Amino acid sequence: MNWENEDYLSNLIHIHGTADKIFPIKNIRNVIEIPTGGHFMIVNKASQIEQLIFDLLKNL
Repeated sequence: MNWENEDYLSNLIHIHGTADKIFPIKNIRNVIEIPTGGHFMIVNKASQIEQLIFDLLKNL
């Protein structure tokens, strides 16, 4: 929680939920937001995340 990274890779894709209480999105930069996604979103928003990843891979 105290990591002070100043380097952001241009090819890094960060998918993060807007309702994550463990790692609040306000502390994250350069992110693709999943509305109402919490820390458990990989399970309860799996189809939305899956589609996002497929779309991102198509555009590589």
